[in-house]
Amino acid sequence: MEKLCIISINIRLGDEKNGKNDGSTWAITGRLYLG
Repeated sequence: MEKLCIISINIRLGDEKNGKNDGSTWAITGRLYLG
């Protein structure tokens, strides 16, 4: 479970560097899914 959170955070940071907002959506989805 913790690994998924880390992956979500990494995706978010990577997308922010690329100027994309999709990463934030994934991070939020991960938090809601994992509770």
